[in-house]
Amino acid sequence: MKPVAIFRHSPIEGPGYFATFLDRHSIPWTLIRIDEQEAVPAAIDGFSGLAFMGGPMSVNDPLPWIAQSCALIRTAAAAGLPVLGEGGPISIPTDTQVSIAADGTISAVTLGQSAANVIVAGRLKLVNPERGDLVRGADSLFRPRGGAAVDVDPSVKVVAGALEDSNVNTVATMVEMINLARQYDLHMKVLQSADSNAQRANQLLSAG
Repeated sequence: MKPVAIFRHSPIEGPGYFATFLDRHSIPWTLIRIDEQEAVPAAIDGFSGLAFMGGPMSVNDPLPWIAQSCALIRTAAAAGLPVLGEGGPISIPTDTQVSIAADGTISAVTLGQSAANVIVAGRLKLVNPERGDLVRGADSLFRPRGGAAVDVDPSVKVVAGALEDSNVNTVATMVEMINLARQYDLHMKVLQSADSNAQRANQLLSAG
């Protein structure tokens, strides 16, 4: 069986549990150390699949191996060769300070350590779907209509320190709450007056 090619882009971003999974299922694999200047294979013929680990770089960085990797991925996709990359749950290590770059890269530094010990936990998938293509679920989360996949939009960026505006007009809501409170007070006074008048009427009838 041909091995799975695992591409490592940082010495701290190894195959981890993925390699353990492959070993348990007797699937051979080989590690291509891009971070140590190993060359990107020119063809996919010798592999049964490709897996790309994360790293501190962006796909838009002017690095010589990025174009070669992208070309290899396109070739693999066209040939139906399995390719594993970004996607799935992102696990954030505990006791770390997390930062998110403009391209969605999630980095974590263990508290008390220097920035040189950064861990790349994953990358957000940045998309820009049309509003009409989204549906709101019972859990208040929006998903693509029909469960279709949404392509990555390279023009979308993460803006650090920004807050999303509320879909509620705070001033209008406060005014409405005050009006409702006043209406409640008026209704309570009417009920109290009616009850007081009823009690007086009963006293007069009893005295007569």
